[in-house]
Amino acid sequence: MYELEKAKDGNYTLKYDGKYIHSRYNPIKEAEQFVNGNRDLLNKNKILVYGVGLGYHINEILKRNNLVIYVFEWNEEIIKYCKMVNKNIFKQKNVVLIDKKNKEFYKLLGELLKETKGVLIHKQSLYTIKDKNEKLYNLLNDFSIKRQLVEINRTSILKYDKNYRLNKKITCNKITEFIEAVKCQDKPIIITAAGPSLDEELKYLNQYRERFIVFSVGSALRTLIENNIYPDAIFLIDGGSQIKNQFIEFENLSIPLCFSAYASNEAIKIYSGPKYIFNDSESEENLYITTDGSVAIAALDIATKCDPKEIIFLGQDLALINGKNHTKAYEKMHLDKKESQYKLIEVPGICGNMVKTIQSYILFKNSIERIINNNSNIKFVNCSRGALIRGTRNMNFKLFLEKELK
Repeated sequence: MYELEKAKDGNYTLKYDGKYIHSRYNPIKEAEQFVNGNRDLLNKNKILVYGVGLGYHINEILKRNNLVIYVFEWNEEIIKYCKMVNKNIFKQKNVVLIDKKNKEFYKLLGELLKETKGVLIHKQSLYTIKDKNEKLYNLLNDFSIKRQLVEINRTSILKYDKNYRLNKKITCNKITEFIEAVKCQDKPIIITAAGPSLDEELKYLNQYRERFIVFSVGSALRTLIENNIYPDAIFLIDGGSQIKNQFIEFENLSIPLCFSAYASNEAIKIYSGPKYIFNDSESEENLYITTDGSVAIAALDIATKCDPKEIIFLGQDLALINGKNHTKAYEKMHLDKKESQYKLIEVPGICGNMVKTIQSYILFKNSIERIINNNSNIKFVNCSRGALIRGTRNMNFKLFLEKELK
């Protein structure tokens, strides 16, 4: 599985499962390039690193900065090989190694992520735990991808900041008030996303509408209302001005709109119904809502804070179904990409088959699974028809209604 061998420059490199963890030619130069590519993370007195490898990148950081390096490494085998090749880094007073034996591994990782606002990830080291600790692998890999997306979307960040400034001036209620109101109703919560399978469940949802609290993401709103289903709340986080199209013809609804402080100010302004803002401050009074780039995740996090006994997913397909990734009503208002335009990845589906999806949906799925994992007191039922969501009971919606609502 592991092979220690000499690189072309005479230094050691390590191979895992047929793949090199460091360059087979010049691991020192590779480490220099790696550190140069992460300079924005080094301008602090503390730095968080995942992946010790053989220590070349740690040595490179030590050359350049007078800081404390917290190195997290789950793979004990790699630590063993690093001690053989670069044992001196473990003697440095400003290098702190946190391995899987540390009972506070995840707590420390979370605290340092929050404090440092970033992590330098040695991806080759991370790859070695993909099958051993999928939870940690997904967490760090998702973090890395999101960081890359932030770098790409600097213009979007400026737009979101503008929304924040404008939305803070709006007179509205706090999300805590909405949550307390929902808690009093003591009903299961259905979260409707705009995946294509939602179209197949509308007649059943309409029939049993009053038995549930229905949360709708903004992109599913038109689908519901065109089928005479009025949700109990609408959710919005997207900052783009085009999002206001979701409210065309629905500007005067009396349904609560729960929105992120960074959401499209243009959309929020045209909606005249009651409004509840979240993530507008760091105060404990107005608790933080996880979004992770998806309005469905925000709706889910808010739903869990309402303390329901059960949460049901509809239209949360997180995959393409018959080449489609949205409802028919959504496609009328927005130009959906064709299947051939996506870089597709296969993941397990809820029926035991493999389904086609895209990287962003995998990020969302991982975030949903983390929220589920942190709320063991709630039952989660996935009545969608796409990707498998771990921690949920998979069930046909009609069958669920017949069995659960006798």
